Formats: sequence, structure tokens, C-alpha cells
Amino acid sequence: MLHFHRHLATANPRAAAAVARRSLSSRRLPFLFSPHLVPVQVWGANTDVGKTILSAALCRAASETSSRPGPVWYLKPVQTGFPADSDARHVAAHVPRLAGAEVIHTFRDPVSPHRAAADEGRDVPDDLLRADTERYLAQFWDKAVREGKRGWAFVETAGGVLSPSCTGALQADAYRALRLPGVLVGDPKLGGIATTLASAEALYARGYDVDAVVMFAGSHANHDMLARHLGDRTPVFTLPPPPPRAAEATEDHHVLGEYYASIVHEPAMRDAVAALEDAHARRRSNAATLADRARTKIWYPFTQHTALDSGAAPIQVVDSAYADDYLVAARVPSRRAEDAGSASAPHEPEFAGQRLFDGPASWWTQTLGHGNPTLVKAAAAAAGRYGHVIFPETAHAPAVELAERLLERVVPDSMRDNGRVFFTDNGSTATEVALKMALHWTRVRLNADPKAAAAAPKKLKLLGTMGSYHGDTMGVMDACAPSVYNATVPWYDPKGHWIDPPTLAWSAGKLQVTLPWDKTSVTLAEGTNAHKTEALFDAKRLETPLAEVYATQIRAFLAAHGSELGAVMIEPVMQGAGGMMWIDPLFHRVLVREVRRGDWNPHRHAAWQGDLPVIYDEVFTGMWRLGPASVSQWLESPDIVCYAKSLTGGMMPLAVTCATDAIFRTFLGPDKASALLHGHSYTANPIACAVAVATLDAMAETVPHYDRHTHAVASVWDTPAGKALVDRTSRVHGVRGVVAMGTVFAFEIAAPGATGGYNAQGPVADAVRRVLAGARARGVFLRPLGNVIYLMASHTTPREDVLAAAQVLVEEVEAAARVLVASPQKAQQV
Repeated sequence: MLHFHRHLATANPRAAAAVARRSLSSRRLPFLFSPHLVPVQVWGANTDVGKTILSAALCRAASETSSRPGPVWYLKPVQTGFPADSDARHVAAHVPRLAGAEVIHTFRDPVSPHRAAADEGRDVPDDLLRADTERYLAQFWDKAVREGKRGWAFVETAGGVLSPSCTGALQADAYRALRLPGVLVGDPKLGGIATTLASAEALYARGYDVDAVVMFAGSHANHDMLARHLGDRTPVFTLPPPPPRAAEATEDHHVLGEYYASIVHEPAMRDAVAALEDAHARRRSNAATLADRARTKIWYPFTQHTALDSGAAPIQVVDSAYADDYLVAARVPSRRAEDAGSASAPHEPEFAGQRLFDGPASWWTQTLGHGNPTLVKAAAAAAGRYGHVIFPETAHAPAVELAERLLERVVPDSMRDNGRVFFTDNGSTATEVALKMALHWTRVRLNADPKAAAAAPKKLKLLGTMGSYHGDTMGVMDACAPSVYNATVPWYDPKGHWIDPPTLAWSAGKLQVTLPWDKTSVTLAEGTNAHKTEALFDAKRLETPLAEVYATQIRAFLAAHGSELGAVMIEPVMQGAGGMMWIDPLFHRVLVREVRRGDWNPHRHAAWQGDLPVIYDEVFTGMWRLGPASVSQWLESPDIVCYAKSLTGGMMPLAVTCATDAIFRTFLGPDKASALLHGHSYTANPIACAVAVATLDAMAETVPHYDRHTHAVASVWDTPAGKALVDRTSRVHGVRGVVAMGTVFAFEIAAPGATGGYNAQGPVADAVRRVLAGARARGVFLRPLGNVIYLMASHTTPREDVLAAAQVLVEEVEAAARVLVASPQKAQQV
């Protein structure tokens, strides 16, 4: 059967693509990892390499000579030069047992798809192209299941691997979210070695599996060199070339028919089809076994393994990730396993692909989306150029350029002119070195006066906030108040004093600030429409009565503990691991101002006014996570600031600790012992630095709603749709407080008398599990902080996708609340 589906321009094709994208996030891709269908994408190393002829040959061989003969489908998503030229018509004419040949988007002119689309005024977004391809593959899979057979589906691309799609995006990028297993048709002509190797490397670099290279034999014997360079990873199969085109169409059809009849019995063709079958079997085996292999070999971070062993916390088998989604292999009920004629034995587990929205933003790292082509190329170029080089007393372009960009675009004003950038490898080590810097600065100030030095404690302490978290290494663990994170660590020795901060949250449609010292709340906004996030950072709030309330509490705290303090370290505005605690920015402003007054410090002297260095731990909040490039730009400028996580767009581990010139100069001295003796083997790794440079450059170029003047990203939660969703969530029974700023959306599930927090138990834990399972079934992956459920988007996530994912959470928590309320024994606890 031969079908043509020509998609004409719709009134709003971009909107149609967005709908397709959101629907896919909650829909399984049953044709992946399935015993019922082997999907194969056919790529070409160039145009005119015989891609359609070899696609037809593969279709015919799969239907006649494979170990799993069954229905075979051919799909051409984009066809130019139609109807005069039709690859699907050719395949259908020469594959007698073909179950179907489908064409989706057709264009009249025989030119590149991007030109054809432009010439005809047609808009075919890549999301729509991919959604159509997935829809047809799902239909093929369903037919194979209903027939109780094992089928094949060959999807032929247009032109070469890097030929443009209808939008002008590279074809390899346009289909990447689907990541179908691939066959690359090699080029036998002069120069074909280079084009074929380049095409294979382009696919490898984007994360594709290239299960085989098939090509015609030629006088240049290109296959020998290709096998030498690709053979360990991808087998190369060479087939006899087709006969010359006959002058008369009937004769040409007859000659080609004989060619196809013979080529399917070529040993190389049988071996190529077998290689595709074997690769499919390996993928299915990985889908079935990877979770159990991981469970018995890996010690996971922040994970109770008894939950893994019991199945209460299922391990997601992530096949790949792209943009905002994981592509996971999800176990599904066997289809027709009870039928004797089924392709799957009753005991054989079945899996399907499923897209899961990356709700935790991969531990808060995602900035430009998974597999971002720009970052991939930056990493590859730096890996090839440098690998890694020792950093002390060397300079390489990625590190220097990154330091320059950070000081120019990201850091607060206090560091713009003469600041310094110190490289580490993760957030915990970034804050460790920040402590060394700050405490050393204070010790130098104390030592300038013998009397002050003698009176001050030998070991200075830190001023922090309750609920803060700065990492898992011992130094910064000691810089945090007692919590679940350090409760069982024998060496934990708290070295600080922590003030309880006032927190913001939406509750019953009101933005309220809770004052921990008297357990009261103050309403800052009546209704979401009356609020805009930037208003919280307005310096005019320093003149309000609330500012004086904060100042009074802080002065009392400093009077009680000031003699022991040597530095201040806070997570500005939002404390992530502490439960997405939204701290009133006014409190942080007042805190820093009071600390810098110094009149509370009994150790101040003529050469020092008693102020302390201020560290902002922006490992989580920095790099546009909450809107601005650095939250410190909207607060009082710190002396030291730390960035990590989003710094490399979510691709590589890297962190920086940026300091003022005054901090830097306290480490200058006559010998090496006076220097900052801190470092790591992979300090300023060139690959990570290059990716970070590319991330900073891409922010202004590719991120929607990026303001070049303020260097901030506008928040979806300040739009009418975002505000409505926040308001709705804040009114859900069982939800105590909603946080919404930048790319973060979070809420706490609570019940009177029930155990909450990181070790939530009882009805609260049941509700959390219910929300997680429901969201996962609908295509959203979450990893809560105890009873705090949060969603975090990348900076490039379309707003409609953020809202769609957030709505899933809201609907699931509403359902969980209804279930708990309906349960008589739990009704009093919800």
C-alpha cells in the first residue's frame, strides 16, 4: 500500500507543534525497545549515494530473509520533487511483501527541504515533523502487535546527515529527540571516505547508535578504509551496485527487479540485517537488565537502598536525554502475551520508550537543555585540542575567556573591575575555598592589632541561616546548622551560629512572609495579579517597618554571637536543599548591611571597622536560575560569590569562586605559604571551561525572554497563566506554601500532626508518592525534597511546556488530596 499525506500550512503551525510536543511528553513510544518492531532510520553520507535503493533492499531483505520475517513498513517523512519523484513509490514497486509505504510532508520542487518549504510558504516545525514520524511508527507497531508478528520499519531521511530540515535546522538535530537506531549509507565515490566518516562522526557526536554502514562497492574500495576506521564500533557491509538506468521505464523496472531479487541473498545483505537484529536485541536486553545491574553494583547518592531493593523507589533506565526530556525504557504490560501466536512469550518482559520531563533539571544543572548541539561541539573541540592540562602557572583560552565573561556579565558590581576567579570542580569545593578566603581575610584584619588578635577566638565561626546547605565535604558541612544531612556524620562539628530567616510563600492566594521568631505572617500581596517578583528586590523596601523588624532581630543576634564570628555565608533568596525555602530578599539586604556596620564587633580596632566578608553561595541560585544572571545583582554586593551547576549548561562539572580584589590581596606575600593553597587535579578543565564559555555566549543568543539590558530572564510565573497556576496551587487542601520564581516552582505537602520534612512519613509520604507516580505516568519525572515537591525547567524550556508540566503536578496533588480526605482514618490529618 502506498499512501501520501501532504500537510498543508495551518493557521498556526507553531501552536500545532507545541501541542504535539506537550502531548508527546505524556505518551509512550511503544515502538522503542519492543519485541514487536525494529525501527531503523536510514541516513545518507551524501546525496546520490543510493540511499533509496539500499532502503528498498533492506526492506526486501527484512521481509524475505531475516530471522524475524514479518510486516515491513517504509516511511519517508519529507519528500521533495513530488510527485514526479517519489522514493516511497519506488520502494513499494520493488518490495513485494511490503506492508506499507508512507510519505508525510511533500514538496513540489526537487530542492533541499528548507528551500522547498520557503518557496511554497509552508511551515513544518521540527517538533511537528518528529511527532508525525512517531505517530506513524506507533501505528506500524500497533499493526504488528495485532497481527502477532515481529515487524520492521525503515525511516528514510532526506539528503545527507547534516542536510537542513524544513526549518533549516540540521536533520541530525531535528530527529535527535527520537534517537532511532540508524543505518548509514556510505559513499563509494572519490571523496566518499571523508564524507562517510564525517557523517558517522556527526551521528556519534549527537548520541545516535549507528548499527551498520551499508554501501555499494566501487572502484575506489572505500569500504576497506571505512572498515578500518569504523569497524570496531560500526560494521561496514558492501553490496553490488545497481545496474545502469535503462532508457525505457518498463525495461528499467524489470532490470531493477532482478537486481533486488538477487541482492537480498547476498551474504553482506543477510549480515547487515542480522547486525540490525542483534543491535535491537542488545538494546532490549539493556532495557530489561540495566536497572537490576545498577541496583547490585552502584552505591547511589542521597538514596536509601532498601527502597530500591523493595521497589518502592523504581530506577529509571535512561536511554538518552534531549532538550527537556529523558527518554526512558519503561516496563509495560505484554501485548497479546496470552495468545499462542504472540511475538512475545508470556514470561518475557516488554518495554517501551517514554519521554519524561526532567523535573529536577538533573539536580538543578540544566540551562540550555540536554544534548545541546552548541555545547556538544564546544566540548568536542576542547577535548580534541586540550584534553586536560595542569592549571597552576599556565593559561589556556577557555579558562581565561570564561573568567573574562564572568567578570563582565555575571558577577556583582563589587567584582566587575578588579575581581578574581578561582576554579574548582563542584559546588561543595567552591564554597570550601570561599570559606578559606573569607576567614583568612578576617584573621589578617584581627592580626593587624595584637590586642584584637589575642581577644578573638582561635577558631572563628560562621554566621549563616537555618536550613542552609553548602555541600557535602566536611568543611562546608560544619558551616551548616544541624540537619538531616549531617545528623549521622560522626565527624560533624558545627562551627557557626545560624539565624532563622523569614520565608516567603503563596498561601490561599496571598503572598505571605512568615516571621520565625514569633510564628506570625505578614501579607505582602493580595492575589497573584497584584505581584511582580522584581518588587521584592526594590531597595525602597529598606524604608519600610518590616526592614526595621528585621534589623532589630539581626542586631540582637550579632550582639549575642558577634565576638566569635569571622564570615557570613548565605544562599541568597532561595535555599534549595533546605526545601526550596524562599527567603525574603529584604532580610538578606538588611543582614548584609548590619554585618557591614561593624559597630557590634568587640574586636574592631583603628585599622578595621569590624565588618565581616560576605559569601553568597549561588551554586544553585546563580546563572539565571532565579531570573538574573546572579541574584547578587539584585541585593547588596558580596565579597565572594560561588557558581556551579548551571555554569556549564548542565553538561560538565565545574565551579568558580569569585572574589573582590581586597580578598585576593590578603593572600599576597613573600613566600608560597602565604598563597591560597587549594586546588584540584582537574582545576579549570579546558573542556568544562569551553562548555561554560559556550553557555554564557548562548544565553543572550538562544534563550527566549532574555533581557540584554538587565541580563535577566523573565519568569513565566509573572505571566497571567503562570500567576493563575500559582494561585490555584496555593488553594489546594494539603499544600502549605507555594514558591515560584525564575525557573523554580515548588510547594510543600503538609498535614497537621503528620511527619513532614526530609523524612516525611505517614499520610504526607503517601501523598508525595502518589503525586510522583501520577506525574511519572503522565510524563513528568520528579525527585522531591522530602515533602517538598518541585519542578525546575531549563532556561530554554518553552513557557507553554513549563506550564503544562506544572499543571500535571497541580492536578496530581489535587487528586492526592482528595484521596486522603476521602479516607476516614486519615481525614483528620489532611
